[in-house]
Amino acid sequence: WIARRVGLKTKALGTISDVSGGALVQLPVLGELIDLQRNLEAFAGAGAQEVALPPNGRLQFPKLTGGSTAYWVGEGMQVTQSEPTTGNLDLQAKKLGVFVQLNNELLRFASPSAEGLVRHDMARVAALKADLAMLEGTGGTQIKGLLTYSGITAHTATTVGANGNTFEAQDVALMEGKLPDAVAAPTAWVMRKAMYAALMNRRADAVTAADQKGAFLFHPSRGAADAPPAELYGTKVVRSSQISATRTKGASTNLTYILLGYFPDWIVSRLGVMEFLASGLGDSALQNDQTYLRGIQHIDAGPRNAASFVLCDQLIVG
Repeated sequence: WIARRVGLKTKALGTISDVSGGALVQLPVLGELIDLQRNLEAFAGAGAQEVALPPNGRLQFPKLTGGSTAYWVGEGMQVTQSEPTTGNLDLQAKKLGVFVQLNNELLRFASPSAEGLVRHDMARVAALKADLAMLEGTGGTQIKGLLTYSGITAHTATTVGANGNTFEAQDVALMEGKLPDAVAAPTAWVMRKAMYAALMNRRADAVTAADQKGAFLFHPSRGAADAPPAELYGTKVVRSSQISATRTKGASTNLTYILLGYFPDWIVSRLGVMEFLASGLGDSALQNDQTYLRGIQHIDAGPRNAASFVLCDQLIVG
């Protein structure tokens, strides 16, 4: 009655305003640090061979590039001379670097795992950069990519269009048929995840043209309720966004490609894994109270035989 007469008002304490009870609420408890979702490394997943670079940073594999020739000859006739040809795969350390500056307040006051997360991020970024160069690198100061080797076998998809080609079911066997006899069986297909999904869901016509209600073309034994296996006619499929989705043909700029190959014939050579250096020295670091993190990787890669790989390019995702 008194509160009504004098106009007094009441207010419940809450958690939003610090002056109205919010200051009593404990600060949030930090869980584990959440990493960034990244692309999948194509060559590591496909089974590329890893070897160590020697201390001088250069490794050379001599190889036979052409064989001698045999001839039928008659009695007392001269055998024609022939000579095999040789070459080499020359791997020379390419330097890949990552540099990050950290304010020391982060190291002092943040979660103890903060620096570890940054180091992990640096390592993963470098690994994906190297993997991408192994696909499409131009050489020189970076790795020469598999797609840029003249010896890689090219395959044109069965259905050719002015603005992109369509990969058909028969192209699976046609690509495998282009591998040399020395490759008894390929070890992996490499393609984008969206491309693989499109192939697995493509169906034949059943009743009317283009109804796409018939059997699955790329996995005939698959039922409608079955999940697509991560393989294509018995060969593992590595699905990675490292594969380009910006290949061009005609007016199209969103095309992709598919690789098939014997990936142990791709050699990745490293000097160690990654060299990390943390330093607070130098005028800028000392004045700004910062720590510099630097990661250096020495790496190169190349094919024993480029013919162990088949490329089907300029493909429509669908």
